[in-house]
Amino acid sequence: MAQVHAYPANLFGKDNSHMIIFAHQDDELPNAGLIQRMGSDVKILWITNGDGTAKDLNESLTVHAGRREAETRAAMHLLNIPAENLIFLRYSELDLYEAYASLAKTGVIPPIFACIREEVTEHLLAIEPETVWTQAYQGGHIEHDLAHLAAHYATNQQRKSAKKPIRLFELPAYEFFFAIPLRFKPWRKQPIHEIWLTSSELAKKHEMFDLYPTQRPLLETFKKLISIYGKLNTLRLRPFDFNDFARREEFSEVSADQDHRVSSHRFDALNYIFERYEGTPLRFSTTTSRLAASLFN
Repeated sequence: MAQVHAYPANLFGKDNSHMIIFAHQDDELPNAGLIQRMGSDVKILWITNGDGTAKDLNESLTVHAGRREAETRAAMHLLNIPAENLIFLRYSELDLYEAYASLAKTGVIPPIFACIREEVTEHLLAIEPETVWTQAYQGGHIEHDLAHLAAHYATNQQRKSAKKPIRLFELPAYEFFFAIPLRFKPWRKQPIHEIWLTSSELAKKHEMFDLYPTQRPLLETFKKLISIYGKLNTLRLRPFDFNDFARREEFSEVSADQDHRVSSHRFDALNYIFERYEGTPLRFSTTTSRLAASLFN
């Protein structure tokens, strides 16, 4: 198991400002406890509009994207985050996946990626947070890794002009196609940190689950998956239920000089498992690695 280290004592202090960069709506849900610790002054940015799941509900792209943004706004209102602190770039997920497929096939980087890099950087430099948060670089979801690349690049741009250190932390989602959900790999070498939610923080997190009707089937499936993992853990004499799992949230600091051209997995096939767009496989080596080498370096 990876060793858990104490996080900086002033991390959630009143004098520390925070900004979070997410890929799409609902990414905030697993991190509801951390968001509450950051306070109502936290600024949160979402890169895409979430329209990639529109077909699952037989909705138009515009209607579905609007519903997903409304869900996130309601969830953030529940956590007392003011509407003016929420930033939605609204890039279409379908446009983004089309760009990824083009990149994989031709090796030429479509303009949409430079636009995302510049917009994220512009917002971060305007806000000037002391602590930046984004999704972990795990090779589990191609959009999560893009959010990480954009946040890392923007944070490094701010570090060049800032007069004090700027921290960047990453938040685990999943990898190996949900085999490791919302946690880092047990064999991770980099230090990890954790918080345990108070009863009131956990209650808010549970309330949030009911605010995402477009994602309800996925969330229910995820709850069942965690229940299965908890029962399997009985073999280690450490069973847990969904409530136990949701109470703990992990994060880890990202090095300013991390080499993002290299995957966290030894074999390319372990990244973005089953990820493809209109028949084109989206591999780390043909997509994210190319972006890291030429656009987000």
